[in-house]
Amino acid sequence: MSYQLGYAVQNPERIQGLIIGDYPAVHTQLLAGWVEFFASLPSWRGKKLSDRMKTSALQALQHESAKVELWNDLTRLTCPVLIIRGVKPHPGLSLEAVEQYKLSLPQASIVAFEEHDHNIFEPDVDVFVRTADSFLKRD
Repeated sequence: MSYQLGYAVQNPERIQGLIIGDYPAVHTQLLAGWVEFFASLPSWRGKKLSDRMKTSALQALQHESAKVELWNDLTRLTCPVLIIRGVKPHPGLSLEAVEQYKLSLPQASIVAFEEHDHNIFEPDVDVFVRTADSFLKRD
């Protein structure tokens, strides 16, 4: 998500619309132990992490990661923005971060998925699809 935002704020003239899914405008530094933690997570959508990504790629991500705040750069964006926030029980986007988005992106629409947590695709992916589709079809 932070890579998407980083690209968008560096190339605002190329961005016609943006969907942000339950993440703050911050690229985090991945701490020691992150590779082992991430590699130990259960399968997602029927695939183990090792089927999706090599351990060496995870190690490179961790090694190259650095904390980068993008809040101030968001004002460069003039395109329509949809921000989706999962609500229960573990949202990734705090209410404080929602307020920061509102200040930096007054054109943004913010939608809360009441039955979803940080994984905004579950328990019902159709909620995400309908919301994104509606945003993409806007005039």
